[in-house]
Formats: sequence, C-alpha cells, structure tokens
Amino acid sequence: MELQTRALYNLIYFNLLQDKPMQCEHWQQEDYRSLSDDQLFKGVDSLGFTSDKEQLLAFIRDADSPEALTEFFVEEKGDPATYDPLYLFIFELWRRNFPQKKTLSLFCDELDHLIYLYDNNLLESDEPLQDDLESLKIILEESFDEGQNPKKAWRVINQYCAHNISSFLYDYISELIDSGHEKYALDLLEGFSPFMDREKWFQFLQIRCCAHEDEKEQYTSLINDLIKHPDMELQIEVLDYLIEMPYHDLFFTLFSKTLSQVKNQESLLELIDVASDYYTEDQEKLAHLRDLEKEIEEKDSDEISEFVKTFTSILR
Repeated sequence: MELQTRALYNLIYFNLLQDKPMQCEHWQQEDYRSLSDDQLFKGVDSLGFTSDKEQLLAFIRDADSPEALTEFFVEEKGDPATYDPLYLFIFELWRRNFPQKKTLSLFCDELDHLIYLYDNNLLESDEPLQDDLESLKIILEESFDEGQNPKKAWRVINQYCAHNISSFLYDYISELIDSGHEKYALDLLEGFSPFMDREKWFQFLQIRCCAHEDEKEQYTSLINDLIKHPDMELQIEVLDYLIEMPYHDLFFTLFSKTLSQVKNQESLLELIDVASDYYTEDQEKLAHLRDLEKEIEEKDSDEISEFVKTFTSILR
C-alpha cells in the first residue's frame, strides 16, 4: 500500500523521533509544526512560488485540499520535483490557519499525532484520541452510506495514516478490556468491525470483551478457523491468553497445530515462551525449556527442525 505524502512524512518523522535511522532528504527531517508562519512562507518562496503571504492564504482559503492546491502550483511551474517539499509547507499553513477546513489528510495527520503521543505515554488524557476515533467512525459510516465498499474505505484511510490503524485499534481495545473498560471496547469493536481487515483478530477481542454462556464454543470456532487458515502471530496471541482460561483441551489443540506450523526461530522462541508460562509449576520442564531457548539463541538459525523435535520431547 502506497502512503500519501503527509503520511509518509509522518512515518519518517516519528521514526526519527525514536532514533530509528532512515535515509531521507533534509526537508523530510524538518519539524514543520515547530516552524513559524514566516519560516513556512519563506519555505514556499525558496521553492520559487509566491512570496505574497496574503495571496497564498487566499489560495488556501479557496482550495479544496492541500493536495489539490499543491498540484495546481506545481503544474503552473512545471517542476514535479517540488511537489513534496511544497506540499509540506502548504499543509502546515493550512493546518494552523484554517483548522475549520478539514480534509481527510488533515484529519489523519491529527489522528497520527495523537496515536504517537498515546503510544509514547505523552497524552495527558485519552479524550482527544477518543474524539478522533468517533470522528473516524463517522467518516467511514458516511462513505458506506455513499455506496463505498467498507473494506475499500478502510484501505483509503490507511493510505493517509503513518500508523497501521488496524494494529493500533487492536492494541488499544485490548488495553481497554484489560483495564476493565469493556463497554467502550465493545462500542469500538461494533463501530469499526465492518470496515477493518484482520477480522479474526477482532473476533478474538469480541470473545474476550464479554462473558458468554457459549464462550468455549466461540473459542472453538476461532481455533478451527485458525487451523484452516493459519495466522502464526494471532495463534501465539490466543495461546498466551488461553493459559489463564479453563479450556486446556483447546489450548493443546491449538498449541500442537501451531508447533507443526513453525517455520523460523522467532516463532519457535515465542512458542517456547508460551510453554514456559503454561508450565510455571513444573520446574523440570522449565529448566529444559530454558536450556533449549539458550541453545536456539546461540545457534541463531532458521534451521529449526531438530529444535522442534527436542521441544516436542520436552512437552511429553
């Protein structure tokens, strides 16, 4: 999936904030939110476009979107190479001078920044994030009412976001459930489920969210689906959760199937962690599992067939 210009810039910027090295142009490393209006106007001027502040603001006032206005300027000048840096200056001038003129890219930019702040424990309150999630639901519902395919609408949203919104929502809803906020978690699940990909992941959250008389049947259905259509990452997630549940037969059914599907060192080590958490009272098994884990890490290879055999023998 190709990210839109602002989303790509945010992806680079967020990675740089976390000291993750990335190869990028100098203008991609700029913190445009920290620049003054004068610096933004000078940036536009330095690229060979209008230096008249009032004229530029008038253009923004009358334009449909930062993308459309940037495209208009670039076509006038005939230099496509200026599109991205010019766009970032115009985007920021638009964002701060005309906050009432919301476009999809501006909305997603704000959502991206709130997610970044939340993930890094820099958000004083969840309220702004929750407000934006509610706005996102409305945007998606309106697109559906206009006849757009819900999954396609979701893909479009993700093109404008640096974060993977499905992954964020999964983690956020999971945290809500763990902290006892099942009602709001269920509200988010019901609101977003028709649009999101990773359907089995959110099916798992739905089961976790509410106590059901047929809870075991729901887990059985999910596990049968995973056996037919494997998802190693989700299977390990479900196994980790089932450790504390009374459904040991389901745990071992899924565990055995998952072990037979392991293809690399990383997945095998994750499965060993699951087994270690399950056998916390069996010191002999734990010692063997720790030894096996150390041996795998020292070898550092995806040639794991012998390790899988050893793992299987430990669990017998």
